[in-house]
Amino acid sequence: MSIDSISRAPVRILLSTLAVLCAFSAIALILSLPFNETVQVEFFSSALREARANETVSVHGTSYRVSLGAVSNDRGHVTETAGVAALRLAYEKTAARNNPLLALPDIDMEVFRDAVASLRSTASQLSARQTRTNQIFSVQHFLYPADFLEELANLEETRRDFLASGSDVDAKRYRLDLLSAIDTFENNRVTFENAFGRAVPSDTPSYGTLKSIISRDDFVSTLNRLGSDAQKVKKVAQSRTACFQGRLYACRPTEIILPELPASPVSPVSAEALSHAERTREIFVQAGDRFISSQFFLLTKSACAPIRPGTAPLFALRDNGDDALPSPLFVGDILFIESAPYAQLPFY
Repeated sequence: MSIDSISRAPVRILLSTLAVLCAFSAIALILSLPFNETVQVEFFSSALREARANETVSVHGTSYRVSLGAVSNDRGHVTETAGVAALRLAYEKTAARNNPLLALPDIDMEVFRDAVASLRSTASQLSARQTRTNQIFSVQHFLYPADFLEELANLEETRRDFLASGSDVDAKRYRLDLLSAIDTFENNRVTFENAFGRAVPSDTPSYGTLKSIISRDDFVSTLNRLGSDAQKVKKVAQSRTACFQGRLYACRPTEIILPELPASPVSPVSAEALSHAERTREIFVQAGDRFISSQFFLLTKSACAPIRPGTAPLFALRDNGDDALPSPLFVGDILFIESAPYAQLPFY
């Protein structure tokens, strides 16, 4: 090694060190950029405006209105720091409303919890019929994912609390309950799979149903897919949490936008089909039925109503009285059925 090469070695080391420091500085700058309040305001405002979101949120006990990305409150001036917190929380609330994970919207939670309790009772009754100790324990604890279903109920109730209050406290509870539900699902899945592996030998033959043939391998493969799907949901939940904390690289604004419903093509209804429907409805009226209006409602297609030439899948709303909701009645056609084969039924 020459003296000249030795003298250049410290220079190369210095340059390499500077390059590494520059790289780390660039990475730090990229990671810190999403936490810049101005950048966050622009991002979350735009996303909420695109989603046409209007939410009321509460940050540290102070209420804010977020309308189409604009933040306001009763005090008048909103600081940029407070505005960012309100926008992030409004974004999180909109996600919980428009595109929640593992949600049970429109479900009566009391009825749901009663159903879970019935599952536990059924498992106890079935386990009492077993003769071996390991079978008794497996049926009692692993047959149904009751723990997960209870966590799911807790999660949905927390989601509804968050939507009602819009508070950062309920938002945090909702995030934690979501991860807890996913972990409980995976725990129930693994324990069931282990119990299934012990109870069903690998050489168990396949069995058939009216629709398909089920094998042990297919069953295990399905359990594995459920586990894989649960991990995907967990990654989405973790990514959303990072987004809600201001890490914009983890955000997917399209997740809070309600999907557009495709418009079905509407076929014109012939005068013959309308006339046929009017005559059919009049027959129902003469039989004692009442209708809430003279309007007809057209289905674009029907799987159950036979459509003959000159008819259409037209329905009218029948009046079921003051204490009942109106019900759709098919009036597009009349189908005559021979009553003789059904003479034993009271209806005929």
